[in-house]
Amino acid sequence: MTDPKSLTQDVNTQLLLQRAKSLAACSGQTLSAYVEDAIRAKVEDRRYRPPRVSPRGNGVRPGVDLTSNAQIADILDQETIGS
Repeated sequence: MTDPKSLTQDVNTQLLLQRAKSLAACSGQTLSAYVEDAIRAKVEDRRYRPPRVSPRGNGVRPGVDLTSNAQIADILDQETIGS
């Protein structure tokens, strides 16, 4: 039996790939060139953001809700991607 999560991931990946191929074709680029340009644009668009946790150990910075796992995960993902 197929795991529903992996099926959803496969479907989402396939839809994303189809969309990227279509956009690449419309722009007259190969898929590889399109993906490279997209990654470069995303990386260059990153701006420095100070960490949300104080490096001095003074606790959590304002705006961080420790009761929200989703918000904490998003913050960690942003900081990981941005480094």
